[in-house]
Amino acid sequence: MIDFVKKGKEIYLEGVERAENDGLIIRGKGHYDGFSHIDGALSPSNTRRLPPQVFALLAHVSSNAKVLDVGAGSGSAAWELHNERPDLGIHTLGLSPINPYLGFSGSNAGVSDRTKRVARPFSGELFGTDAPYADLLGDQPSEGTGFSFERVAKPFIERQYVMSLMNMIFDTRYAILYEQFGPVFHTYADQVRAKLHKLLDATDEESAIVLTGLTGHSSGAFLELLSEHLPSKWAMAGKRYPQNGVQVAVGPEHPLHSSLSRFKEAPLLKEDQFVSALDWHSQ
Repeated sequence: MIDFVKKGKEIYLEGVERAENDGLIIRGKGHYDGFSHIDGALSPSNTRRLPPQVFALLAHVSSNAKVLDVGAGSGSAAWELHNERPDLGIHTLGLSPINPYLGFSGSNAGVSDRTKRVARPFSGELFGTDAPYADLLGDQPSEGTGFSFERVAKPFIERQYVMSLMNMIFDTRYAILYEQFGPVFHTYADQVRAKLHKLLDATDEESAIVLTGLTGHSSGAFLELLSEHLPSKWAMAGKRYPQNGVQVAVGPEHPLHSSLSRFKEAPLLKEDQFVSALDWHSQ
């Protein structure tokens, strides 16, 4: 009888080893990842979908540009970035490596609901059967929260940095730096400045930064922190949400700088207003 949990993890880690041999993974120092998708049994966590603000920003990124997923978790957001813009170079920064040769599949883009961490690590075709991995185990994830993997011919992540943010030395300038419940969110207010300045090392005047907020802070309070620590010429706006709403900041030469600058006095926006502002030039 096949031990699907053990076999699934072996298959996953084989892809990680292949990526390391191919020079796609760069390791550095970092603390223990308590939510690692490869810790113990393979059961991916942190599989959150991209917010609409990121999709809107992608429309303003030139071909062959680089995008960094900060705190990439199991790589589900990186997979969505790749699917939306396969012409871009997707880089990730996280504490656990990702198998870039297994893409997410399923009717829900292969990504679980933000509030749940039930996952289907592998599709049955990897084991010579049509049944999804979770079904083989008799698991019944809630509707819309499961996913499975599919093999891909080329890695969907161009480069992985497996280390903590503060140990990263950036040698690339990114069109978008995206972080959702990652190292900036999971920090203290007095550490925000250092982490934001570390992210700024990877930007230029045409870059955009997307953040989810800071633990225990309202969207308004976090925007105030951003305005204190980001360069004064940057424009920013945030989703009007009681806590941990999406925040976007763009450099002075970004195509949407003038659009976001209109909200300088009242930067907290409703969802439709926010997405409309980010898609201003295509209206």
